Amino acid sequence: MTLLDSLLVLPSMTRTEAQTILGCFLFRGEEVYKQIGHLSMGEQCRVALIRLYFGGANVLILDEPTNYLDIAAQEVIESALQQYSGTIILVSHDRMLVRRLATRLLQLEHNHHYQWFEGTVEEYEAAKAHQQQEAMAGGVEGYQQRMMLELRLSQLLAGLADQKQSHSSSRSHEHLPKSTQSIEDLANDPVWQEIQSLRKELASYSSHS
Repeated sequence: MTLLDSLLVLPSMTRTEAQTILGCFLFRGEEVYKQIGHLSMGEQCRVALIRLYFGGANVLILDEPTNYLDIAAQEVIESALQQYSGTIILVSHDRMLVRRLATRLLQLEHNHHYQWFEGTVEEYEAAKAHQQQEAMAGGVEGYQQRMMLELRLSQLLAGLADQKQSHSSSRSHEHLPKSTQSIEDLANDPVWQEIQSLRKELASYSSHS
């Protein structure tokens, strides 16, 4: 079957319309009489898309439709698909094609999770950038908070060390036996309680990092 014949079998397709359509898709002059079996892979892809596009279907399922096409052919196909009034289900690594056509995205991950996004590629990228900015802001804020906790903990421990050294010195001057604070007294000590609280909070930061 020739290119021209492959379009003439479509419903309500006239010879003039078929030749005009083929010309718009870069098949001009005597090229319309080429046999499909003698076409290159890129040319066969173009013919297949033409037949799909003008076949009257209201849904097109396209898997890497711009593979094997040169830049000029890609631009023609992209323009035609942009004007298509039906639904297109598209799988493609062609970022420009997806950017120009997609109005709803299905993102697939290697772990088989999937996520729908209602919007264009530009809207998806903007939303993703916003999420990254929020994450970075949260990271900086968390780092600053952790530094403040560590500083406070250092101050409390230093204060306890100074207090212990001062207490030991006074005891030695008085020649009194050294006493130790009971566990119950230590547990009720507000400074010690704050130290324990700070340590727990710092441990939670470490577990999330």
